[in-house]
Amino acid sequence: AGKTSGARQQQDACHTPSRAEGAGAGRPSKRYRSVANVSIDVPVRSDDLVLSLLGKALALAVQLAVLEVLLLVTAVFLYGASVPLGGVALLAVTLVLATTGLACVGTLYGGLIAGFTGRESLLPLLVLPVVAPVLIGATRAVESALGTDGVALSEGWPWVGLLAVFAAAFGVGGALAFGPLIEEAT
Repeated sequence: AGKTSGARQQQDACHTPSRAEGAGAGRPSKRYRSVANVSIDVPVRSDDLVLSLLGKALALAVQLAVLEVLLLVTAVFLYGASVPLGGVALLAVTLVLATTGLACVGTLYGGLIAGFTGRESLLPLLVLPVVAPVLIGATRAVESALGTDGVALSEGWPWVGLLAVFAAAFGVGGALAFGPLIEEAT
């Protein structure tokens, strides 16, 4: 009575459970079981987070630099502006410092709000007031470099100083604060 027929054993071996019985998609030979509520704690070193910040900021800076160069060349071409030799140096320094400042702020705030819903609309609202000094300083320095409205070339260098302070503050401050901010956000 304890033995089953060979046909019954073969039928049980060939039976594949349906989705209603808890089977997953895929081939019947692959059966996976999910384990609920498993968390894996992987220790993250703070220097890994700083490298993550720098890598993301560098990637953003490359994209911004390409965009800035394209916009600058297009504006000079469309408006027929001439760039004096001293203006080229001012433009180059302005481009590097403004890009650095924008990339550091964008990466820092992007990492900060990564877990929030509605982050696509929240990020510009948070970042725009913070980067206003970069936008104003870069605009004034470019006006000076191109000699727009009779602005002297020497008037652009104080704005470059503002860009340098901003880039240094958010570069160093972001590197120091990125780890705790990311850990707090997750």
